[in-house]
Amino acid sequence: MARKRVKRNHGEKVQNEPTIMAEDRISQLPDSLIHYIFSFLPTIHLVRMSGVSRRWRRMWVSTPFLYFDCQFNDVTFTKDVNRSSMFLNFVKNCLRFRKRYMQRDTFLISFKLDYYILGRNAARQVDSWVRSAIQSKVKELDLDVEGYRIPQVVYTASSLTQLKFCALNFESTSLSTLSSLTQLELRNLKLEAPFLSKFPTLKHLSLIRVVSDYKSLENLISGCPIIEDLCLVSLKVINHHGLDLSSLDFPAKTLKNLTLSSVEFTDQGFECLISRLAVLERLTLDYFDKVKNLTSVF
Repeated sequence: MARKRVKRNHGEKVQNEPTIMAEDRISQLPDSLIHYIFSFLPTIHLVRMSGVSRRWRRMWVSTPFLYFDCQFNDVTFTKDVNRSSMFLNFVKNCLRFRKRYMQRDTFLISFKLDYYILGRNAARQVDSWVRSAIQSKVKELDLDVEGYRIPQVVYTASSLTQLKFCALNFESTSLSTLSSLTQLELRNLKLEAPFLSKFPTLKHLSLIRVVSDYKSLENLISGCPIIEDLCLVSLKVINHHGLDLSSLDFPAKTLKNLTLSSVEFTDQGFECLISRLAVLERLTLDYFDKVKNLTSVF
């Protein structure tokens, strides 16, 4: 406990009076742990926290987790600003500083981008950001950009292990070229897979509010021979009455976790499916059609 002189009793000095002083314990943590804490925050907050201490001044530059959210929900502005232009400039400057101060062999673990307005100029900038992430050997790529078309460089990225796509355009068959992909999550988009796609390393697949024809759905699921975790939420199958689970070629020998939420299917198909899943450990149902308010977890 620190000791210092303090004034008390009308200015009379008292020697060696114990006082409680604030201790910065977070800055004493190793860089890897601080970066992990940072991974849960949008990058703009990391930049704002750079003034907390000297050690934190460049911590945001070295973080392997980049999360850019155009909403700026927690940022207060003193005047009206063009948030879209400000966001584009912010991301561009962050990547520029990172490239300037980081070593060439510095890798990215995660790159997450949430951007809702996509003009022609913005699309080119997003392309450059994605390419920059790929060049940094990014492992996890999370893109929520409505109408954005994935550039070809993504389909040849050997470092990618996790993909999360929301409201954008992509070639599902081309994703099968990613030899290290273990997790795929698709949200708020249309799935088009006219041909059978092979995903030999994929273990986790989530389809959330996805619109698909029956053939595309079958081609995707059938191409995952070692999948362990399958999540289907609010899945809409075009030109098909309900989802016939019995006819889908599920990986019966590997599937351990199955989640079905707001998905229509027949009773017979469901019973047939469950009887085939020999290693199933957890089944989660959230279904409100024939069986009212059924929520089960086994």
